[in-house]
Amino acid sequence: MTILENIKFQEHEMLEFLKVAPIEIPQKGYIAGFTLFDSNQISPPNLPRDLCLGDNLHFSMGTSFLKYGYSGVAKHALMNINAEKTMEANQTLRSIGAVYEGIVDFIKRHIQMIDNKWEGQTEDVQKRWSVIRNNLKSLAEGPPQTFVQAVQSFYLAWKLRGILNTSTLGRLDQYLYPFYKADIKKKNLTSEQAFDLICELWEKVNESGSGDTLMNVTLGGQDAFGKDQANDLSILMLRATGAVHKPEPH
Repeated sequence: MTILENIKFQEHEMLEFLKVAPIEIPQKGYIAGFTLFDSNQISPPNLPRDLCLGDNLHFSMGTSFLKYGYSGVAKHALMNINAEKTMEANQTLRSIGAVYEGIVDFIKRHIQMIDNKWEGQTEDVQKRWSVIRNNLKSLAEGPPQTFVQAVQSFYLAWKLRGILNTSTLGRLDQYLYPFYKADIKKKNLTSEQAFDLICELWEKVNESGSGDTLMNVTLGGQDAFGKDQANDLSILMLRATGAVHKPEPH
């Protein structure tokens, strides 16, 4: 298989998975998205083994989705296609655009599930689902605007990175801190609300598997100039680890 054929193949496999990927609205809490699932229940031809059990067999997630949103990443990728690039480079950009638009459709499927199951739910459930729906709608349209939306967006990206496997969470306190800081300043969020959401995230991470999973999270550290990067969110994540009292993340 040539490089060009492989790029197209990976795009096709990821898009096929996104069409049939499980849709989960939490029974409690605010973070939507699947954890573990039986791949045999969603038609094996649509769920290639290499895609599910491998790592990084997709188009780069990075953290650009937090800055531009999924649809924004797709637009940036397509805008950078030009005749000066190689066929492989341009195809990579096309595939990034297609996959990220596929993720937008995947998010919209969560919204549709909420709409389909809305009638008959209790007032408390509808109130919670309304928050989840609004967050998902915002992410389908653009970048996260709040800390809760940033956590939701990160969780979806993290799950799509590994699918049936697991992967590192990276410098999560650094990725999410700008959203936390902004919401705290606007008084749209309290530190205890953030703590509760991190605990919920940690629970979902544990539901995705545990053991020798490499589900590492890096807190604090230094920047390129040696300046300490620990922040309030670093401390909350340490507190959440103690409170949840489960193996992951480590």
